[in-house]
Amino acid sequence: MLNLRSLSFKRAVWSALLCIGLPCIASAGTINMIISDMDVSYLGSALGNTGAIYDSIGLNGGNLNITEADTLQSVVFEQNMLPEGSLMTSGNTTLYGDLKIGGVGSSLTQGFHTQIGTNAGFGFDFFVPGGNNLRLGITKIDLLITPSNLFFTGSANIISQNLPFGLVMDAAQPVIFSYTATLPGLVGGNPVTGAMASGAMTITGQMIPEPTTAALIALGGMLGLTVLKRRKR
Repeated sequence: MLNLRSLSFKRAVWSALLCIGLPCIASAGTINMIISDMDVSYLGSALGNTGAIYDSIGLNGGNLNITEADTLQSVVFEQNMLPEGSLMTSGNTTLYGDLKIGGVGSSLTQGFHTQIGTNAGFGFDFFVPGGNNLRLGITKIDLLITPSNLFFTGSANIISQNLPFGLVMDAAQPVIFSYTATLPGLVGGNPVTGAMASGAMTITGQMIPEPTTAALIALGGMLGLTVLKRRKR
């Protein structure tokens, strides 16, 4: 004879698992920013600095100040790896990138370096004066430096954001960023005490779960508690 109580219990279990599992799938979306023509400099002891990576314009930053930031050509925005739109420097619109990663060292041997840098707070800002922006706090990076390559990657926290196309990154989650030089030029031999490059920066953040996702999470939790209570009885 079919045990209806057992069947109802199993259905409740599967319903709870499904409702809990769906938000995990729904909240896995990403937002990508692909920034072109970002000019950076590594200033070591040979250039009179203590060792930091900057944009090519100024040694300060974090103020959304155009005098301290590099002019960018374009920024492409993607949602779940699909194009969402792009911004370009043209006419009355100018895009800027402001970078500072301190504590990199006064010289670097050619090769790969992990977990270097000592920033607190500001690290990178993308902005359009009086408009869209993304402000990141970078702490440490992994860096590869050779005569023909300059690459670094790491994670950062969102300080503030005002992205176009209705995009919003989840500020509770760290973002991942990377920089790849397409036109590197090193100065100072080995160890390297100065370098400059032009290339692309990619920033990836998590999407904020939609309201339906939050509702599913709450429903999954309620069903889970119901299942546990029935099992105890």
